Amino acid sequence: MATTVTTPTETAIWLALAQVDVSASVCFGLLHRFGSAQALWQASEAELNTVLQPERLSSFLKARQTVDPLAYLAEVEAQNIVVLTWQHPKYPARLKEIPDPPMVLMVKGDVSLLNHPMALGVVGTRRCTHYGIKVTTQLIEQLAAHQPLIVSGMAAGIDTAAHMAALDNQCPTVAVFGAGLDVIYPARNRALAQRILDQGGALVSEYGLGAQPTRFRFPKRNRIVAGLSDGVLVSEAPHQSGALITARDALEANRQVFAVPGSIFSEQSLGANALIGEGAVPATSGHLMARHLGWCVDPIADTEAGRLVEQLRLPDNLPDTDYRILKALGSEPITFDALSEALADKNPGEGEAIAAIALSTALTMLELKGMVRSLPGGRYTRT
Repeated sequence: MATTVTTPTETAIWLALAQVDVSASVCFGLLHRFGSAQALWQASEAELNTVLQPERLSSFLKARQTVDPLAYLAEVEAQNIVVLTWQHPKYPARLKEIPDPPMVLMVKGDVSLLNHPMALGVVGTRRCTHYGIKVTTQLIEQLAAHQPLIVSGMAAGIDTAAHMAALDNQCPTVAVFGAGLDVIYPARNRALAQRILDQGGALVSEYGLGAQPTRFRFPKRNRIVAGLSDGVLVSEAPHQSGALITARDALEANRQVFAVPGSIFSEQSLGANALIGEGAVPATSGHLMARHLGWCVDPIADTEAGRLVEQLRLPDNLPDTDYRILKALGSEPITFDALSEALADKNPGEGEAIAAIALSTALTMLELKGMVRSLPGGRYTRT
């Protein structure tokens, strides 16, 4: 179909069609069959019966009886939502490349971001670890010099960390909803959604007002996250995870897939590690990711294991006790007792055991210096 500016009536009918319980691919087929959205909307039941199965026909007829397209369009636009049909000139060019593009997108915020020249999708588990949040944040910090668009799904966990890291580093970000734009899910992300808009980002959905975040809508949302992006970062994902569905969508759309390597003992890293085994690029540095995406050519990155490794090196001239504590601490949280045991004098030449009181005092001082972070449950990690 040609890309043209549709009339309000045609846009309203596209929007109404998107509310029908029929897949976008079926609707595109019907539009091709009838020639326009208006002709499809006004087709007789007998005509529709020749191309739609009974269940889909019933859904279509019900929508046509209950939805007033122009009134619904007015209701949507009253909430400062822009409707992009497939034929709209601002419809994201990248989305037209995926196998099952949404026929309509509803956008609140900066519509131009959907065609941003550099875009990275970020996905991962809701039940992420401190490691997953830290790596996601650090990779986006490293990419911030390129000012890429960060696309994610607004879910708890890695999605939230990605949006927050983008906002904190003045990168534009787009949240793709698995519900209507008037339904913030999870509800605790209401402030995050507002911050995205306040900082010039955008909220996107293919679902109508009031659409609830039912289970089947999240996998469908994932294809939009992948489709809007040049590449997709899987930050942390168990063996069975929606993030892996996004990775498959990315591969189907010929997008680059990155995965954060994690411990083989961490359930939350099993999926990401499996992706690396299948050919995903290990996400060890934002600079290396930028090179893979063609955003820059950085010869220094060829000789580095990655900026993440560089940042794990300890500062010079640290007091011996501080050095030993920081060396024993890693990115994964560790309890005080486990740290104390790790610092016990078991090997000659590694210094004397650190008494519990001295260790507690040293940890407090390192936390004040911003080098150690204390976590709930009496656990500690390096910052």
